[in-house]
Amino acid sequence: MQIQKQELWVGIDVSMKSFHAALDFPMLFSNQQKIPVSDLPNREFKLTSAGVRSFLNWIQLQQSDFFAQYSDEEQNNLPVAFLMEATGLSSTTLKKMLYASVPDAKVIVANPEPIKAFRISLNIKNKTDKSDAQVIARYGRERSLDPKPEMSAEMAKLRELARTRLFLKDQRTAIDNHHDNIDSSLPKRMCTAVVKAINKEIDGLDREIEKIVSDTPEIKHEVEIMTSMPGIGIGTAVVLLCELGSLKNYPTRQKITAMCGLNPAKKQSGTSVNSTRLSKKGSPVVRRFLYMCSKTAVPRIPLLQDLYNRLLARGNTRMQARCAVMRKMLLILRGMVIADKEFDKNYKNISKSA
Repeated sequence: MQIQKQELWVGIDVSMKSFHAALDFPMLFSNQQKIPVSDLPNREFKLTSAGVRSFLNWIQLQQSDFFAQYSDEEQNNLPVAFLMEATGLSSTTLKKMLYASVPDAKVIVANPEPIKAFRISLNIKNKTDKSDAQVIARYGRERSLDPKPEMSAEMAKLRELARTRLFLKDQRTAIDNHHDNIDSSLPKRMCTAVVKAINKEIDGLDREIEKIVSDTPEIKHEVEIMTSMPGIGIGTAVVLLCELGSLKNYPTRQKITAMCGLNPAKKQSGTSVNSTRLSKKGSPVVRRFLYMCSKTAVPRIPLLQDLYNRLLARGNTRMQARCAVMRKMLLILRGMVIADKEFDKNYKNISKSA
């Protein structure tokens, strides 16, 4: 029997310390029956180098069992496609581990939203790590996704530096808060010493970030365009680039707002429909930085100030008005990058021009 070349899709639900994987084999044989999603072979592994090795060995054994079940002829292993949802550090860690073990692996980190919609279409109500992995595997099988181009080495390093800087700043805030709530002199001195050390490391990260930006023309150019907007500093511009990639790569305004979780989420119950809340399904880091920047930008940019005040006058809450400003800032930044123009307060429609 002639076998059409197809892929074995591996759906992965990854968490901080472990990941659950499920396999969905292609339909290759006339006597093969399509397996229900809930019956796809699956197993949990630790998110360690040893766990990844065990994971890859398990896939090989499953392939051998699959061909032995349906064919007497010896078969070569199918090419494997790994699919997981974007979960920040955990998915990035597993992706690196897979590439370290299988340099030419097909690894796809996907937006969770389409997978969530796919789960609803399958009418799968139980949500567990196992069922998530099975749904992701079937989604890959039916959608036949292709991986996005890998980011450059400079961008990958910049993202690690930016994320480390954010982590250290959060630790510094936690230690400062702890310092203010203790009375003993020794713990206070220890907290002060740790904060001083963290500040030194943050300064070192800032210098390295500035060097990479300065030495990489395409990154430098986009950062310069974004930082021309009042309220957007180099730190925010770098975070946007690292977390979203180049803003010019988003073909529609809907795609970039969804990627940041700044798109409205429709909530329906019976005949009542409420679309006033944000989905918050995208990058929380991007939303965090845009929120802080919006506080500086609103008083300095008449367009944003008018939007903010108009929404408050309509009865919107301050947070709703603030989120609308964040979305508008993001769209203006995208428009600036696509148009290759620095900020101009007279560009009232730049967010809609691209």
